[in-house]
Parts: sequence; C-alpha cells; structure tokens
Amino acid sequence: LVGLCLIAMLLTIAALWPHRSRRVRACLESSPLKSLLVGLVNYVFVGAIAILFLNLEPLAVVGLILLAVLTAGSLVGLSAVSESLGERLYDLRAQQTSRYSHLIAGGSTLYLAALLPFLGWFVLIPGLFVVGLGAFVLSLASRRPEPDEPVPQVVE
Repeated sequence: LVGLCLIAMLLTIAALWPHRSRRVRACLESSPLKSLLVGLVNYVFVGAIAILFLNLEPLAVVGLILLAVLTAGSLVGLSAVSESLGERLYDLRAQQTSRYSHLIAGGSTLYLAALLPFLGWFVLIPGLFVVGLGAFVLSLASRRPEPDEPVPQVVE
C-alpha cells in the first residue's frame, strides 16, 4: 500500500509540475555528482537549522516548515529519478511509452529496491533523497533553457 501511495505521489508531482520535473531531471542527468553534493550540503545545513528550531519552543513551527521544504524538494527530485530510471528500463525493452509509464516503472523499481534490508534502508533511500534534493536545488538555480519536450495536453 505504501508503494502504491509513493508511485501515486510521484505521478502527481510530474503531472502538476511537468516543467519543473523536466528541469530537475535535466540537472540530475547532466551532473549527478553535483546533485549529490548540493543535496548533501542542503540536507546537512538546512536539516541542522530545522532541528535547532524544533528544539526551541517558539520557533518549532519554522523548523517544521524547513523540514517540509526539504521533503517537498526531495520528492520532486525523486520523481525525476524515477522517470529517468523508468525510461532506461523501457529502453532495455525497446518499447515506445509515455513519461508516466516511465514514472510507474521507475517508482516501482525504486520502491522494491528500497525494501532491501540495510542497504535499501540506510544507503539507497537517503541517497535518493539527497540526490533528488540536490537536483531540485540545481534546477532552481539553473539558467539553462527548459528541455523542449512538449507538455501533454488534456483533450476533452
């Protein structure tokens, strides 16, 4: 049930913010190591400030807001990681598919890999959140033009 909710969240993020999702993915694919380092720095510093504020009674709300921002940025980045992984999985089968099927395949694979005891729990999950946040932060600071992929339009 948790896996289905995670995949639904990743699909929702990609559907609501397709331009941001593509920018994050472009940053992630062009510089994965830089995404990892930027994410790590942000998690350490913003996380430390958030924990400090959580321990100060009048500023606890600010700490919660900072943690929410870290989580939201990580989820947007995780959506890009899932889409990228799903596209690579579908490329192995050489099928033509949509970006949402890439998200489902990538999210399912990441979720199942994260269930692996110890390695999945303590290496993969934190690593994905750090890389995702780093790619999200890089996409906010990026001045490169948006990828040319068209946004799917709803036809009624």
